[in-house]
Amino acid sequence: MEILLYAEIYFICITIIALVLFWTWRNEDSSVTGIWFKTVLVCFLVNFLSNFFFTLCRPQILGSVSISNLAFILKTVYHISLIAGVYAWCRYTAAELGAAVLSHRRTNTLLLCVLLAPAVSALLNIRFRHLFDISESGSYVRGPGFHFQMLVLIAVTAVYSAFALSRLRNESDPMKASHYRLLSSFPLCLLAAWALSFIGESVPVICVSISIEILCLYIGFFTQRISTDKLTQVNNRQNLISYIDYKIAHHEDPVYLLLIDLDYLKMINDTYGHLEGDNALIRVAQALKKSCGHIEKRPYIARYGGDEFIVVTETSDESLIDKLCSDIRRSFEELSKEAGARYNTSLSIGVAMLKEGMDHNELIASADEGLYKIKKAR
Repeated sequence: MEILLYAEIYFICITIIALVLFWTWRNEDSSVTGIWFKTVLVCFLVNFLSNFFFTLCRPQILGSVSISNLAFILKTVYHISLIAGVYAWCRYTAAELGAAVLSHRRTNTLLLCVLLAPAVSALLNIRFRHLFDISESGSYVRGPGFHFQMLVLIAVTAVYSAFALSRLRNESDPMKASHYRLLSSFPLCLLAAWALSFIGESVPVICVSISIEILCLYIGFFTQRISTDKLTQVNNRQNLISYIDYKIAHHEDPVYLLLIDLDYLKMINDTYGHLEGDNALIRVAQALKKSCGHIEKRPYIARYGGDEFIVVTETSDESLIDKLCSDIRRSFEELSKEAGARYNTSLSIGVAMLKEGMDHNELIASADEGLYKIKKAR
């Protein structure tokens, strides 16, 4: 009964991963993060399937039928797919964090070299049986190489986990902070599986924990899609209002709201077409990301509607706001020149500071009033 329960749990996890993979594939996400997420799903689907069929190869299920060679092959596939899954997870985490250090070619080469050691060890196990062996009774017996493999996998994922945790210090968006926490918890799945291996591992903790984590990431991914503006790939208005309300209730330093307006968008649309107008809006979003990316407490960027964007930031340094406005204008001009824009345009920025008793409507209205004065003065 215990073996059947073990197999049933694996079957449930296989179903979850297969469904997530199907839905992800239908989404046709060709981004770097999307590709690596699919790779993670494929690797762990193979991992779960190999262990599921290995469980069914036990004598308690098949009786006197001996298929020890098949069982050995299935366990070898299990170990190699686990290593491949860890590699894919690290690449996916690096893509999600957008960390230059983790995405560098040398870092990826080093990661591959480090994980080649346990992968080669799994292949050499066919001859030396140092990683695991299958007993005459069909039981899975771990060797000293198993502990070496798990230590390497835990150490590698812990490095990437540390980078995810480091992002929490500067992340003001609670949705992204939750996503980073989830990414950083992956080594705990491996650690729990390794710890339970010393007492027999009667519960398939690694497949359950990884399945739950992948399902949560997938739900979080679609939540972000719902709250992201499709054209500019920044937060949309619905998510913006929720964030401002959150910031009004939870802030330590003064909160500033910048209302950014793209000048002459109607002229661009009428003269050069709406596609060129869309390109101009995309450059505004790029300029905002470029200008805000280096700030310690990362500002929140959203498209408010039409040609208007909003940046919300928390700082005790008022001079930072003036510098940020200048950086945004300069970045937009540079991006427009690089794109070879055939027209002159600019950004107007209204600034408002959150005052006691303000709600999100009053804060936005205050910034809009400042924006109106700037545009009228022109």
